[in-house]
Amino acid sequence: MLEFKNEINLDNEILRLKKITRIISLISILLVINLIVWVICFITIESNLLYGLLSIGSLTIVIFHFVFTYRYYKELAFKNNKKEVYRHHKLRRKGEYSKFFDTGADLIDKDDYKELDLDLFGKNSLFQYLSSCKTKYGRLKLRDALTTCKDEDTEYTDAIDYLANNEKTIDIESHLYEFKNDAKTLDYDILYQAFENKIKFKPTYLLPLISFVGTIVYLILIFTLKLNPYYLFIFGFTNYFLSKLFLSNDVYNIDSTKYYNLIDNYYNVALELKNFDSNNKYLLEIKNESENSLTHIKRLKGLLNILATRRNLLFNLLFNILLIFDFWIIFIFNKRA
Repeated sequence: MLEFKNEINLDNEILRLKKITRIISLISILLVINLIVWVICFITIESNLLYGLLSIGSLTIVIFHFVFTYRYYKELAFKNNKKEVYRHHKLRRKGEYSKFFDTGADLIDKDDYKELDLDLFGKNSLFQYLSSCKTKYGRLKLRDALTTCKDEDTEYTDAIDYLANNEKTIDIESHLYEFKNDAKTLDYDILYQAFENKIKFKPTYLLPLISFVGTIVYLILIFTLKLNPYYLFIFGFTNYFLSKLFLSNDVYNIDSTKYYNLIDNYYNVALELKNFDSNNKYLLEIKNESENSLTHIKRLKGLLNILATRRNLLFNLLFNILLIFDFWIIFIFNKRA
């Protein structure tokens, strides 16, 4: 039986990360307040150049702060998931797996009496005991494994034994816990269809670009000729509304946040699989497939991350006002898709 050696230090690691994230959250609040103060000064006080530069500098610091500290929150979430995985394993050992949410009841073939007699699916079933599946296709794979008899060689059972007695498997399960419940119902075909072709350029796409160039020109005039900075807000919101009106397309309509969660966790699982040290042919096959797909997954992950950022209301508003974000995403998408 697998001994949970790494569980001993897990609570201490979670406590350490909680302290770090509390400090980071406090610093984040102070940085945002500082940014607001400089922006107000830029608008109300005559020293436009000084406070404009301080505002830009503060905004840059805030962005870099969020980018570089996010990993601590992500690591904390992973450790909490790992603790939950250990708890589930202990429940299995105690025979208390009936508390697990996924019973597989929706997979029951009522015309097959064997499934009912053997309790393969449903409450207190073998599926409920075994399943740590988080996606639609993972659940179907487990269903097929339980209902389709196959003559497998000893290496197949050796691979299962290796995974069952290797604590690195806990890390893989922990990443699976990061899949959101939506992953079980996501249709991959929608993503493939949206990413199959490049976004066609339309002449109306130039309107937000013209507004953006006007914003840059007016910003330069504020610093050089000391024009009234209030009109900069008009340019900014013009950028936003033109982006919303003329840059809409099918790619922007997909729920990229959900798909990003899916692909990000596939990527993390693939990285964990690289660490398995075994000559078992089945494990080597999985490991090689994972390594070969890492580059493509990473590329797709980066693209979905950009699209998911766009769906965040605050970032969408801020980046489209300042940078016509939706316009530049089209060029990034066409280059990577």
